[in-house]
Amino acid sequence: HCSLFHCSLFIVLTLSLVAVAPLLHVDSPCTHDGALHYFRVTAMRHALQDSTLFTRYLPDLAFGYGYPFFNYRAALSYYLALALHLTGLALPVALNGVYILSIPGSALTAYLLARDLFGPHAGIVAAVAYAYAPYQFLDALLRGNAPESVALPLFPLILWAFRRLALTGQRRWFLTSVSSLAALLMTHNISSLLFSPLLLAYLIVLWLVYRQEGHWIAVGGAFALAFGLTAFFWGPALLERDYVQLHMSHVTRNNDFHYNFLGLAEIFAPPAPVDTSLMNPPMRVHLGLVQAVLAMVGLAVGMVRAREQRSGGAEEQGSKGAEEQGSRGTEEQGGRGTEERRATLIFFAASAAFFIFMGTRASLWLWEHVPLLPFVQFPWRFVGRATLPVALLASAPFYKPQLAIHHSQPAIRNPQSAIVHWSLVIVHCSLFILAALPSTYPPHGYCPSAPHPTISDVFAYEHRSKLVGVDPEGSYFPVWVKHRPEGSPLEERYSAGGPVTRFDETVLPTGASVVEADYGPNRAHLVVETPVPFRARYLAFYFPGWRVTVDGDPVSIAPTEPEGLISFDVPAGRHTVAIRF
Repeated sequence: HCSLFHCSLFIVLTLSLVAVAPLLHVDSPCTHDGALHYFRVTAMRHALQDSTLFTRYLPDLAFGYGYPFFNYRAALSYYLALALHLTGLALPVALNGVYILSIPGSALTAYLLARDLFGPHAGIVAAVAYAYAPYQFLDALLRGNAPESVALPLFPLILWAFRRLALTGQRRWFLTSVSSLAALLMTHNISSLLFSPLLLAYLIVLWLVYRQEGHWIAVGGAFALAFGLTAFFWGPALLERDYVQLHMSHVTRNNDFHYNFLGLAEIFAPPAPVDTSLMNPPMRVHLGLVQAVLAMVGLAVGMVRAREQRSGGAEEQGSKGAEEQGSRGTEEQGGRGTEERRATLIFFAASAAFFIFMGTRASLWLWEHVPLLPFVQFPWRFVGRATLPVALLASAPFYKPQLAIHHSQPAIRNPQSAIVHWSLVIVHCSLFILAALPSTYPPHGYCPSAPHPTISDVFAYEHRSKLVGVDPEGSYFPVWVKHRPEGSPLEERYSAGGPVTRFDETVLPTGASVVEADYGPNRAHLVVETPVPFRARYLAFYFPGWRVTVDGDPVSIAPTEPEGLISFDVPAGRHTVAIRF
């Protein structure tokens, strides 16, 4: 006794249970990057305990010297994990929770988009196809890429919201479009870079279909506002690239795109488990053979039906209330719905083909000549982006015009037809789930971790792993840091508790002293008395944004050689020194 919409949502969430089952564990899976997220969130919590809600310069990484991590990396997925952790969940459970939310979230948002395009039954098929794409499990159970996993459900959500805004112009869809696109821009840099052109291309397709009927000023305003609201992040990330050693993110062999292309045989490989008997099993990136085959079927069936409806002069009446009825948002007259479906099918097929092409060595020229593309690092990321258009194409055969318009009414009146229709839906969903089963377990098992780690655990990890800054390549070390630290005197001060005194008193001249001191994260307020001028040193890495004043007057600061720490001149006498980022 529920509406078709609510029943469909329940079905989608229920079918997602198999996908999240491996994450219902007290420990996190052993993944490539899982430890990085674990210790970054630990550093964020320590900063929050010092009343720092957000900072571009995480003060407690790199043995306490600080690291401008969030000047270059989007923070939203980390704050999602931190929010779950602050509810009292153990940190490994909170990190698992990020993926537990992301995979069913992908199913729900794919359902909303496919439901608007092809109807609720197609929505269920697209939801399962997208949630059980091999790339979802690659991110959650092998790579441990939380930011990218959070980005995956945002892709269909953004397309859905912008389509509804284009067709209705309603305020709610304007706000949804802005917030969802802004969320993506604040979640994963590379996904934002790859998805924004796709969104623009999709909007062009809609404009070609609904030139006069569409609300294009609202669409353009939403797109611009989302980028404007997040410019405080992506502006510095782009404009201040030369301040850090960002080249390290794509010049090592592991991250060099030349070594990360795929062959078509791997992309379209059938389901297979990881061979855990190998000491270092290779990472395989699959599109999903079942999804790919059914997508080709869906493209063929959808194009045939669209041609038949177009040649037959079929007219479909859309809904006047997109938020209540579902798919159209404005009345369709003169075959607009058929024209849109045909254009959408072609667009999704072209998108999937382009993404697959970009994952292969055939696209090498583009990788070597398109600006910013090398920062994507792995061409196989494009295969992950192909999963959404492929999932939508796989749902196309289930298009029913009456279902796409009246979701709450039983449109299939023939019981036998209804049984056949639902049987095909069940078969498709079952195939997606069965094909994904070899991927639905952590190939390297689970890694026990402390439920509530401290900043001392972060320092121990940096010592043990040599990943100073909790960064595998050290890409965000300021360029003035020419000798990376192997430890710091600050560690003992952290262990002692209380404020961390970063003003280096070892460089004080004879007879000089610090009369008063007030320390906080990324700041210090001092009263210094000295008989002679001296060059002071502050134990944090120099980075544009640091400011020093002596008696209220700004003074120039410079990095030390080769450590890259902050240094500045203090004249003789008694002075008030303020240091802040």
